[in-house]
Amino acid sequence: MDRFRRLDTNVLRVYVAAASAELRRAALAMDLVRHTPGLALAHDGVATILQHGSANAGLTDAVREAVATEGLAKVREADLLWLLCPNRPTVGAWVELGHFLRHRPERATPRYPVVVSGPGAGRTIFTATAEVVVDTDEEAAAVLREIGRAQTRVPLPPIA
Repeated sequence: MDRFRRLDTNVLRVYVAAASAELRRAALAMDLVRHTPGLALAHDGVATILQHGSANAGLTDAVREAVATEGLAKVREADLLWLLCPNRPTVGAWVELGHFLRHRPERATPRYPVVVSGPGAGRTIFTATAEVVVDTDEEAAAVLREIGRAQTRVPLPPIA
């Protein structure tokens, strides 16, 4: 039996939460989501950082508020959150995880998962709330592909 069932939506929106200091890692994860059938990227945080030239430093309070507000709105719209467990100190990725856990969709069973990847995934109690915790981003990518495959399966018509 498959771990993930198809849900009643065309694609699952995936929010990738990552440290702004790890842009290359985040960009690779977002690219994987973009190219996985059944999944769609909920928000391109890397593009936002590149557009403003920074995640924090040098931004006005108004820009920081606008960027944060937009990001949190996209977290709430997401069906699934992939946390790239930061290798460096960060705040934003943990805020995004907490926000998703608070507002996670409860539209279907099983719940839409939180996927956490990275060697430091076990260093905080909050990653224990995730449905999937793996040591590498590659393992998480395999899980996301499995979720995408489940999402693209055509459901059988009801038996009359």
